[in-house]
Amino acid sequence: RLGGLRFSISAHSFFQTNTLQAERLVALVREWAAPAAGQVVFDLYSGCGVFALALAGLAGPERVVGFELAENAVADARANAARNDLEGVRFVAGDLALTLAPESLALRGLSAPAVCVIDPPRAGVHRRVLDSLCLLAPERLIYVSCNPRSALQDLVPLLAVGYRLERVQPVDLFPHTPHLECVFQLSRGRG
Repeated sequence: RLGGLRFSISAHSFFQTNTLQAERLVALVREWAAPAAGQVVFDLYSGCGVFALALAGLAGPERVVGFELAENAVADARANAARNDLEGVRFVAGDLALTLAPESLALRGLSAPAVCVIDPPRAGVHRRVLDSLCLLAPERLIYVSCNPRSALQDLVPLLAVGYRLERVQPVDLFPHTPHLECVFQLSRGRG
């Protein structure tokens, strides 16, 4: 259980082991993403669907789409959506450099998101994914990072196209280690 939802994960899917702090992380992402009912939300690197499913209660299940490379994680996410009666949440399996491209979204009948949650692997976001994000221009980006160095590299091109860094919050999911999750909130600049 996490964020009021029930999850089942397979052996090859990622899930936070520190569930007390993971509760805080999910609550923070929900608060900062704050999608209005009916807004389209993308969850990039969605894994077994934690953020996508947590945001479906705000935007509406049919307005949330998760994107993930690992097919076993997508299968877990779909099963978790059904387990929590959020079957309208869609999950797209494949390389985000391809599946997030505007032409790929058009083929799937997907609209550009108003809010995007990004929780990439330690290496960060592929440059083609960043390029697609810049073209899609969501109002808000919530970037969850387990590696502040790669996060900073990823944030620079987003800031260069008009996003503003609004807030940063560390969340210590790994006590007594040098590792730290950081959540960044960005919004589209005005003028």
